[in-house]
Amino acid sequence: MLFRSPVDIAISLNGRRVFALTETGGLLIYAPDGRLEARVPMAAGTDILQATPREDVILVGNSREKTLKVITLDFLQTIDTRGLPARGPADAPLELVVFSDFECPSCAGLASALEQISAEHPGKVREVFMNYPLRSHPNSWAAAGRQGRFWEFHDALFDNYNQLSPQKINDIARDLKLDVARLNQEMNHPEVTAALKRDMAEAARLNVGGTPTVFVNGRILRDHSLESLQALVAGQGSGSQKR
Repeated sequence: MLFRSPVDIAISLNGRRVFALTETGGLLIYAPDGRLEARVPMAAGTDILQATPREDVILVGNSREKTLKVITLDFLQTIDTRGLPARGPADAPLELVVFSDFECPSCAGLASALEQISAEHPGKVREVFMNYPLRSHPNSWAAAGRQGRFWEFHDALFDNYNQLSPQKINDIARDLKLDVARLNQEMNHPEVTAALKRDMAEAARLNVGGTPTVFVNGRILRDHSLESLQALVAGQGSGSQKR
């Protein structure tokens, strides 16, 4: 609640956040329903506020000193992972929710890095998969979760991310001793379609704009490199401990 008129106010371009600067230089962040979500201290004299295309990035400035700064906000998101494909212990200190696309080169690289991290640090990482296929990747939503072999299929698809086609997917399924006819039949099963729609809706809610997008214990991870992941796990989150 604001007790005085704000110095400046801005609304994120997606309408999901309202930002207000106070006379003391504080930044107040509100949900669209008027609920105060956070208070962020700002330097005294800050009196300019402007939204950007990203809701987690704003511009703040001081008109007297003629300065302008880019501020990146670190939002903590609540993500419902119940029923999603996951590997790693449920009580692992780090839960990585990965929005991924089986035809995405960067996603394939991340999958390999996560496999290495999990092998090097057993018990520390829980990986949760959320399917976010790009429209330009028609073969990226294939999955075999209904035959109990999701992660084997996941790894094989990423090993062949640049060769995927209906025939290649069938070949991979045969190599894994899956029921190919059942796999193709279930591609359009209502439960499979509903799961994909759920993942896409959650991606939209979280403002996911591309793949891979990773949330670590609810906070977005901006650096997906192997080195960054190793540092993250070595520090067990460095402030991103599991809630």
